[in-house]
This record gives sequence, structure tokens and C-alpha cells, in this order.
Amino acid sequence: MTEDQPLATWTAARSAGMVAVPGRLELTKTHIVFEPKGKRTQGARFAVQHRYASAIGTAPGTGKFWSGGKQDRLCVTLSDGSEVLFVVPDAEAVADRIRTQWITKA
Repeated sequence: MTEDQPLATWTAARSAGMVAVPGRLELTKTHIVFEPKGKRTQGARFAVQHRYASAIGTAPGTGKFWSGGKQDRLCVTLSDGSEVLFVVPDAEAVADRIRTQWITKA
């Protein structure tokens, strides 16, 4: 994965329970990677290969202030059915970009 250069990068926050952990979301040819901003949030790092993501879309916000408010989230559904949520500016555009990249790669 280290030779994979980011094709796109977004400021993001990973939804983690009642809070959103700030960081950076990157799209590479083979992965979606989230790197948290701070060292105290190491458990929030996330990376998934294209083949293990069964769907990319959006999910409605919870309305809770500390987890991103009412803003729609980017939703990455994994092959086991679990969902990982990210607060990003214009979640639908980000989802479209990821889907477009991975569809053209397939």
C-alpha cells in the first residue's frame, strides 16, 4: 500500500460513537485510507481495499453536534455488512468520486 499515491484527498472526520475524530481521507487505486490528525486517536485509523467494500454511499446525519450534526456522511459498507461513516464536505460528491474510480479500475 505504501507505493499507492493518493488520487484524491479530503478533510474528514470519522464518526466514532458520540464524536467525530478529525483527520484526512485518501482515495488510492486500491484503498480508502483515513488517517486521524492526533496521536491520541490511533484506534480511529482506517484502511480498506476495494475488494472488501461492498458499497459506497451516504447516510443521514444524527443531528448530534459533536459527531457532525445533521450533515450527511460518507458511508463505506464492508463485505461483512458493517458500516464506517465519515463526515466530509459534500458526501455525495465524494461517494461519486470513489465509485467512479473503483468502477473504472474494475
